[in-house]
Amino acid sequence: MRGSVRVEQTQGSYVVSKGKLSCSGSYALATWTPRLPVSILCNDGRKGTAYVTNDQDKFSGKGNFTLNDGTKGEFVFGNETKKY
Repeated sequence: MRGSVRVEQTQGSYVVSKGKLSCSGSYALATWTPRLPVSILCNDGRKGTAYVTNDQDKFSGKGNFTLNDGTKGEFVFGNETKKY
């Protein structure tokens, strides 16, 4: 999956997708860490937790997730997408 991150004054959000599947989650900037757990919700109703590893710029990185039906996956976002 590939995606993006958006950072506003107090909140950041991730959106990742592949084909028809899209999943998103948000976090408070006050809780930001280099490896951040984010609750995600997908457009098909599944939900789960993503573990996001941010690059130093905080606008790119990679992660992995597990959904409530056991589906696992990986994603990249921001500048990381240029590497693949």
